[in-house]
Amino acid sequence: MEFTEISDSSKIDAAIHFHSTPEVVADRMAGLLTSLVGKCGGRLRLLDPGIGDGALSLATAKQFAAQDAEVHVTGLDLASDLLRMAENRLTEAGISHSLQRTDFLRDGPFDEFDAVICNPPYGKRSQSELGESVRLEYREAISGHPNLFALFIHKIIRSLRPNGVAVVICPRSLLSGPYFRGLRRFMLEEGSIEHLLLFDQRFGLFDGVLQGVCIFSLRKGAQQGPCTVHRVFGPFEEDCWTVDNIYAGGDRYACRIIPGTSRENRGLLEKALLYPVAINDRFKVETGPLVWFRHRDRLIAAEALTDQAVPVIWSDQLDEGHITIGRRVDRLRLVERNRFALTQSKLGPALVTKRVTAPEEKRRLVAALIPSCLWNRPVIYENHTNVIRPKRGELDELVHLSLLYATGLYDELLRALSHNTQVGAADLRLLPYVNFPVTDDERRAVLTSAEDRVPLSSLISIEKIGDCLLEVLSAARLSDPDVGVRSDVVHLSLALGESSSGPVHGRETIDM
Repeated sequence: MEFTEISDSSKIDAAIHFHSTPEVVADRMAGLLTSLVGKCGGRLRLLDPGIGDGALSLATAKQFAAQDAEVHVTGLDLASDLLRMAENRLTEAGISHSLQRTDFLRDGPFDEFDAVICNPPYGKRSQSELGESVRLEYREAISGHPNLFALFIHKIIRSLRPNGVAVVICPRSLLSGPYFRGLRRFMLEEGSIEHLLLFDQRFGLFDGVLQGVCIFSLRKGAQQGPCTVHRVFGPFEEDCWTVDNIYAGGDRYACRIIPGTSRENRGLLEKALLYPVAINDRFKVETGPLVWFRHRDRLIAAEALTDQAVPVIWSDQLDEGHITIGRRVDRLRLVERNRFALTQSKLGPALVTKRVTAPEEKRRLVAALIPSCLWNRPVIYENHTNVIRPKRGELDELVHLSLLYATGLYDELLRALSHNTQVGAADLRLLPYVNFPVTDDERRAVLTSAEDRVPLSSLISIEKIGDCLLEVLSAARLSDPDVGVRSDVVHLSLALGESSSGPVHGRETIDM
């Protein structure tokens, strides 16, 4: 046993988040490495960066010992107390190991290991905090404010020998988050994701962890092939299926990993997400501009809805197809019309969605059409909303989109693109705009829901619309007569009117 401390304390970064790996999860992760038993000459060289209390290394060594194979653990961490705990556990179990108190990201390079197993640290850093040399080394994994777990994954892959396997637990945002597009492309270029475990269950496993969690295994140097997906949604409840092509490629999806939520819907999700017409082709999707806490002093309450008042739409007002009064009585609903209020406002018919949803909410995609009394006046949308307006002012397109968003399929599509409770404008732009026949009754229902403030599902059958949508998608081909494709523009064969939607003239630029 060897336990080495790095003396340079400037390399020790304590502002990280450590979550101990539950035993049942550690056993699952270790099980993904047992395919290497016959390929390591009876002795596996295992790297465990961020070893913590040693749970992952211990689980791996036990499973290899059961198959008469030995494991030598190289364990790294920044926390001395955790390293001592790992040392005691590994020594007591008689496992060969060497532990170092060191910075995995800045020190090295490390050897090429047979396997790496890791529950990496989490926490965002500014690029200036990382320093120029780190930014250069991890450039494929950095976009915006880098997260430590993404940098760990980048170096983990580089620490593997050819055909070595990495098993990592991480937030599900890795699969589809826009900040991790470069890292996903790097993963695709460097190896093949062979297994993916999705955890719907968090209580009792990842208490206190707000994000969805997944585990992946990647084999270095292999071309991406079929991937086995396990979905764990209870202590003894699990589903399993195989995905032939786990990446949705192209610039539109930036190599997002799309496992689906069941064997049945995976193929349909892929077909829908690769549909040639996206929401962004037909609509302008923006985040609500008003960051309330920054500008509360510049907005004054108005007494009534007159020509001198500007309505404010908050996220808590959005319900199924319509704008409600809102749950919070302390929120300002009308402000006096002044130059600043007008710089925050938008004009024209709009579909508004929630930008943030709670984990326990049944739907991520909550959309409401603003009533017609607000179409021809400035309206302010608070920053926890997304605002969707037709680029060419066609009201029927907005009605069409309202029906699409009301279906369960579109909620599934959004979840496939984003495993976060936040609904970003970028994800909404990527959803497909699927053309299907809309009846006069359905059109009237959308407008009535907005005007009378009643749920859309009380006026029409959302399930029937969903079934019609499934039929259209199942039969869709790129040569479909309703779809025409030019080199850089995709058009639907719909009559388009002149634009009645647009921003108020004379906007000033504000810091968002």
